[in-house]
Amino acid sequence: MTDYLIIARAALMDLPEDMQASMNKTQLSDLSKARQSARDFLNASGVRLMELDGGSAIGVWSDLDELEIRAALRTLEMDRLPIRLLDGDDLPSS
Repeated sequence: MTDYLIIARAALMDLPEDMQASMNKTQLSDLSKARQSARDFLNASGVRLMELDGGSAIGVWSDLDELEIRAALRTLEMDRLPIRLLDGDDLPSS
């Protein structure tokens, strides 16, 4: 089960890589756990990173596109990629 508190806390931190160097070991461990938890949650939700003609995009099933998905994407610093619905009409068929 995903620990949403860890995901939300890490998403709110939104620290650039250079600032992470000044974090203590406990903070880095928490951030690492949050990222792993976010990856696990996204994988279990069927979220996919896709390479399309226009570049990278995040594939999400329309019935699962909720705040938890967006928080997990932010935790992994993937929230700026476009979201494409996996069951939408705008995806190529092959």
